[in-house]
Amino acid sequence: VLGFDVEAARTNVEALPWVEEAEIRAALSGEVSFAIREAQPVARWFDGIAERLIASDGSVLDDAVDRQFRHLPLVAGKGAEAGVDEARELVATQPFIEPHVAAVVRVGQRRWDLRLVNGTTVRLPEADPNFALDRLSSIPGVTELFLGSPLVIDLRLPSRTSIAFGAAPLHPDAPLETLPAAEDPLAAAILEAMPSDPLAAAIRAAQAGGFGASSTGGAL
Repeated sequence: VLGFDVEAARTNVEALPWVEEAEIRAALSGEVSFAIREAQPVARWFDGIAERLIASDGSVLDDAVDRQFRHLPLVAGKGAEAGVDEARELVATQPFIEPHVAAVVRVGQRRWDLRLVNGTTVRLPEADPNFALDRLSSIPGVTELFLGSPLVIDLRLPSRTSIAFGAAPLHPDAPLETLPAAEDPLAAAILEAMPSDPLAAAIRAAQAGGFGASSTGGAL
């Protein structure tokens, strides 16, 4: 078809939300055919303002999360969308904690925190977070910690595991005893990663969805 730019058309179609790949063919008869592979949503991303539906490459498919996607795992923080596959793999490879994870939060665009359903925060190191979680899993009866009152479990140092009582503080460097108890531990924990966010209340609704397929977390 004279004057029809197939490559430009493909680029424009693939730039649309929900389109992962497009194949466009133009026949000499003037007929143009399209074949489109739809992008699949894999997670919800809380960017500090609202939850958005994202694909595995971090691209935003929708600026709102429809009810049918509330079961998808939740990641939060600046840069979390780009690392969504890393976050999902991190949780999936740790079955001892996976059912308890409500959200995976990107901190400083360099490391992850896990927010558990009961409000506990698990702080992970920038390097080899799986090794840190392996260390945590070796503690006898550790899963009982995920069922009680909120804790802060700090695994950032390779030679030490620190456990403190109470929900995570609004600022990582503030001592726990100087801060009031959080009404919503998960919202407070996410504020730790995004202290300027005035709308952390949006995360409260996300607690009902959890990181997995049910309100108590689950497999990805």
